[in-house]
Amino acid sequence: MMYLLRRIADSGRVVLLTTHATANLSQCDLIAVLSQGRLVYYGPPGEALAFLASAAA
Repeated sequence: MMYLLRRIADSGRVVLLTTHATANLSQCDLIAVLSQGRLVYYGPPGEALAFLASAAA
């Protein structure tokens, strides 16, 4: 499924994905993280992993 969504995005279309599976983050260009209805992170997935690790500590 993620491969198909990546192909759609690569064709120039916007893909919005909602997931709890952090393994999928590497396929995304940008991600938004919500916590209790508030935006707590918006940016590239590589930086999000560090943010999520520090927020969980």
